[in-house]
Amino acid sequence: MSRVQYDTEGLDMLTCETEAEPGMLLLGTVSISGAAVHELQMDHRSFTIALSDLDVFLCLPGCRPPEVYKGLSNLRVLSLSLSDGLLTDKQDVEQISKAFIDITSHATNFEWLTLEWLTLKSGRYDIEAAEKTLVETVLQPAYFPSLTQLNLLDYAVGAQNLKSFVIRHKKRLEEVAIASFHGASCSYPNKLATSHLNLSEVKQNATPTIDMQNPEVIIIGGGLGGLSLANGLYNRGISFHVFERDRTEHYRAQGYRIRVGGPAIDSLDYLLTPEAMERFNLSCADFSMHPIPEIDAESAKVSEPNVPMPVLPEGLTWSGLLKKARCVDRAAMREVLIKSIPAEHISYDKVFTHYKELEDGAVKAFFQDGTTAIGNLLVGADGRSSHVRQQLLPDLDIEDCGGMYVYGKTYITPELMKELPSAALDRMSFIKDRAHEHIVIGGLEPISFSNATERQACGLSVPRSYLFWAMAAAPEALGFSPEVQIQLTPDESAKHMRGLSEHWHPSLRAVIEQQAPGQTNALKVTIVNKDFGMNVWESNKHITVLGDAVHPMAATGSGAVTALMDARSICEGLVQRREAEKDGVVTLNDYKEMITTYEATMRKNAGEAVIGSWIAMKNAIGMKRGENEIHMGEMAMKIRQKNMMKM
Repeated sequence: MSRVQYDTEGLDMLTCETEAEPGMLLLGTVSISGAAVHELQMDHRSFTIALSDLDVFLCLPGCRPPEVYKGLSNLRVLSLSLSDGLLTDKQDVEQISKAFIDITSHATNFEWLTLEWLTLKSGRYDIEAAEKTLVETVLQPAYFPSLTQLNLLDYAVGAQNLKSFVIRHKKRLEEVAIASFHGASCSYPNKLATSHLNLSEVKQNATPTIDMQNPEVIIIGGGLGGLSLANGLYNRGISFHVFERDRTEHYRAQGYRIRVGGPAIDSLDYLLTPEAMERFNLSCADFSMHPIPEIDAESAKVSEPNVPMPVLPEGLTWSGLLKKARCVDRAAMREVLIKSIPAEHISYDKVFTHYKELEDGAVKAFFQDGTTAIGNLLVGADGRSSHVRQQLLPDLDIEDCGGMYVYGKTYITPELMKELPSAALDRMSFIKDRAHEHIVIGGLEPISFSNATERQACGLSVPRSYLFWAMAAAPEALGFSPEVQIQLTPDESAKHMRGLSEHWHPSLRAVIEQQAPGQTNALKVTIVNKDFGMNVWESNKHITVLGDAVHPMAATGSGAVTALMDARSICEGLVQRREAEKDGVVTLNDYKEMITTYEATMRKNAGEAVIGSWIAMKNAIGMKRGENEIHMGEMAMKIRQKNMMKM
């Protein structure tokens, strides 16, 4: 350890305490505990320092003495945050690029390069453009012909350009170390621990440290919406904690398949790191767009749909739209979301009871076990029976739409494959049970996972392929009284379905006879009032809700899509609010403006989906034998095509 004081033009005094080795150059203004520069006080616009033989030189723009760089073999680059005012526009990035070129023109024997992109933050400058500028102007073989080792300590929000650089040049690099924080303004560990990785690997092996004692955001509910929000906050260094009512991660069935695309995929792209997004894509089931037939429950007769493909707007193709469509297993997606944040950020067996707003501007959450949690913002992501919503918006109209679901899954086995009609094995289909005046509609879809090797390589479990099924009808058509509240256990629901399907054709009855134990559920369908999109309420300063907690819908897939859009909107609002707070524009603990903006966006996004949900459910439960029958496959294909054209 040596201490050097060096007077220079433009500064009264520069004090630098460092453990840097002779011959190492540091470029950037840095003040991070545990890094090579322990303490550094510099003029706001000064952005480089150089160390050679432990002599300190201050390098201002236009004042970079070439002799400083001669003989250097190790280059360590520290590029500071956009949010700190040091890199506020493209000109600043170009200045750093020029500094690189100046350095490399005088020192051509670099063998070791470390790039540390510190707390780059979106909002003031295009992060990807900044990375691309530096990659294209600096990290080329002409500048570093002797380079054999590259360390990427990448804290940027996006890292695609740097990773592509590794891939392009890995043949000439003998060793690469990568540590990736995809976040901003986090409290980082005192010591950066990086391990050497195989060049073909791109892994995240360093994580932001977030305050667990007093999280800024309390998330009630660990479903897809709450966990997606948690990922977005974690990746941007916003402190949070998730409180989930289930006793463990795998305590109960988490639902089955959903189809998402367009806005949902865009939202996940924003909320997840590239690595987590890659794992999400691997977790998805095989996706197909085959025509959807109907199968008569008693005769097993197949009726194919007659739906022409619509003409797409100019510039769109079906192959292009399919690239943004996913068939998602809820449990598999939830596994990805949980594994993408540290376990200590989720508490299980926490049944939320109520909240209380405190005088100091915080909010306190109370749980059934007597514990509490305090934060600045509470987000209810606790599903269609949300206790947060019931306290926050007691007058919001959640209606019983008069329908019921009984749903479950049946593993695809050789025995089942022998029994089922081929139309139900290779694509989505609908069963129509016309034994009652009100027709029972059953949806079937095979869910298969053909990428087992890739999933295992990423540490993901490989689910068994299964047939997802769901029956929808008026309660009496399913053998229930309309007035009775349905509270069946999975075993009771399974038994009820076996009785309901006794008159089915044997090839279809096999689906119910072979259903997976403990995976069947029956529930009444509740949907938020169809005028939800036009509702307006005064937003709270500290509490809001997302997904099914505020706009429950029928199981048409739109609920998951809008929940992910909600999560993105909240995350974006918090990021923007943090910038405004730094500039003194907003009060420290007042989130009302952010929540008001989010809730207006949420109502707009969910409004059309809610109406579509009502129409789909009414069509299903209101269908009578021989009167107003609709070919369910044709209806589903039209909805699917309409949804895809929005992508």
